[in-house]
Amino acid sequence: RAGSEEMLVQYGNVLNARYLLRRNGDAVEVQAGGIGIEQPAPQPASGVTAALAANRFDLDAWRAALAEAGKASAGNTAPVSAYLPERISVRTHTLYAFGRELDDVVLEATRESAGWGVQIESRQVAGNMRWRSDAATPAGALTLRLSHLNIPDTGDAANAANAADPLDGNTSDLPALDLVADRFELHGRDFGKLEVKAHSSENGGEPVWTLDRLVIEQPGATFTGSGSWRLPRRVREGAAAERRTLLDFKLDVRNGGQVLERMGLPHMLADGHGTFEGRIGWRGSPLSIDYPTLSGRMKLQLENGQILSVDPGAAKLLGVLSLQGLMRLATFDFRGVAGQGMVFDEITGTGTIENGVASTKDFALEGRANCAPR
Repeated sequence: RAGSEEMLVQYGNVLNARYLLRRNGDAVEVQAGGIGIEQPAPQPASGVTAALAANRFDLDAWRAALAEAGKASAGNTAPVSAYLPERISVRTHTLYAFGRELDDVVLEATRESAGWGVQIESRQVAGNMRWRSDAATPAGALTLRLSHLNIPDTGDAANAANAADPLDGNTSDLPALDLVADRFELHGRDFGKLEVKAHSSENGGEPVWTLDRLVIEQPGATFTGSGSWRLPRRVREGAAAERRTLLDFKLDVRNGGQVLERMGLPHMLADGHGTFEGRIGWRGSPLSIDYPTLSGRMKLQLENGQILSVDPGAAKLLGVLSLQGLMRLATFDFRGVAGQGMVFDEITGTGTIENGVASTKDFALEGRANCAPR
C-alpha cells in the first residue's frame, strides 16, 4: 500500500508474521497484520489475523503470553496490543486447554469489546463460547452453548490423579459460568442435557463460588442441584486451610430402569418412579470428589417397579446409592421365587455418609413374590 511499510518476522519454520505499518509523526500504526504458526502468514485487508495449523497447541501457554503482552504496551511507539490478533483460526490434532486435551480441533475466535467469541468443533466439545471480562465481572464470565460435551475417562488412577483441575489453585478469582450442553457424556455414558449456572461472590469477607443451578435432563429422570465451594481467604495468603464443597441434590425418577440402562447397567430394574435426594459435602473442588472426606445424608423413595435378576457385579450401582440393604438384596437371583424378578410396591430408606463410609438403618422394601411350589 502507498505510504505503508512492511515488517516481516520469521522464526525458523514455526512462526511467520507480516505487518503493514504507517508512520504518523513519531507514532507507528498497525494497518493490517498476519501471524502464521507452522504455515504462511495470512494477509487480511485490515486488522490482525492469526492462523495455526499444528499437531499440538497449548492454549493455556498462549493465554498467559497474550495477557503479559497486553500489559507490556506502555512506552512503545505502537501499543503491543495493536500487534496482537483480533481473529484466530486454529486447526490442530490436539489442543491443551484448562488442563484438558481436546482432539481433532477446528476453532475460530474473534476478539470482542470485552472479551472473545469462539466457535469450536472437536471430538469432545462442539458449539459456541463467549468470554467476557469487565467492571461488572472482574473475574470474568464464560458462556457456553454446546451441541455436545464429552468428558472422557482418564484411563487409570495414576492419570486421574495427575489430571489438572481447572478450579485448583490458590485464587478466588473464579469466573461466572453459564453452560448448556444438549448432549452430556461422562466417562462414556450419555447423561442427557446439561445446564450449569455459577458465580463468584464474597460472604463475610470469604470468597465463595456458588453453584446456582445444576440440571441433568434425560427421558427417565431429572437431576437438579445447587451448592457452593468456599475458599477461605487464608488459602490465598498461602497458609493451609480447608476448601469445602457442599451440594444439595434431588433426582426425580420417572423410569428407574431407563436411568440404569443409560448408566450401563441394563436388566437390573424395570419401571419404578420416585425420588433420591440429599445433601453431601467433601473437601476440595466441585470437580473432584474427595471420597475419604465425603459426608452427608440421603433419602430414597421408589415405587411401582420390578427388580430383575442381576449378578453381583451389577450391584456396584447400589453402592453408589449407599443403601447396603438394597445391595445385598440385589445379589440374590430371584428367578427361583419370582420368575422374571420381584415386583415391588415401594422401596424406602435413609442413609448417612461419614468420611466416605455409608450406612442405613431403616431400609424397607414392600413387594410381592409368587412362592408357590412348582
